[in-house]
Amino acid sequence: MQKDCAEGKLDCSGPLKIIVVDALDQSQGALRLFAFGHQPPANEYYQYPYAFGATVASQQIFAEAPPEPADFQQYAETTYPTIATQGPIGTGFDGPDQSAVSTYWHGKATTVDNDWYDVKAGSEVEILILNTGLTTEGGVPTVVGGGFAEAAFSGQYGPLAKSQAEGMKHTVTAFLEGTLPPMS
Repeated sequence: MQKDCAEGKLDCSGPLKIIVVDALDQSQGALRLFAFGHQPPANEYYQYPYAFGATVASQQIFAEAPPEPADFQQYAETTYPTIATQGPIGTGFDGPDQSAVSTYWHGKATTVDNDWYDVKAGSEVEILILNTGLTTEGGVPTVVGGGFAEAAFSGQYGPLAKSQAEGMKHTVTAFLEGTLPPMS
């Protein structure tokens, strides 16, 4: 986006606007874009705990600390069936229902240099983080076999997508129109 601004492809007379959709809790995911304790500063590598000790570039692109979990506000609450068994011909929604509270945060931050992602320091960014609160651990699978795809999409993915879209509609619209008040 910064490159497009510099080349005149976008009107960047105000702050840049970014919407981040995340499914992780407020201690991971999108919050790695901010500066905080155990994460190395931008332009450094670190050991990524979820990738068998792989070394990855820092994801930090903002100078500020991340918002606190208490700063997030709810936009939806969804109850959905979970998957408990996987067999040779598919998976069954026979686990207990799970509830997800979906939240959002809206605020501003300033970019830092991060060569790995071609981010330059000094841009003001207005951010909307949408956190679905949906879990993949025993809940929403990230991969389903072909024999179970129809049931997964009609019984879980479709209803969850509809719930998320309906829940975030007013928040996203207000953000894009510039009428959503900042939270911090």
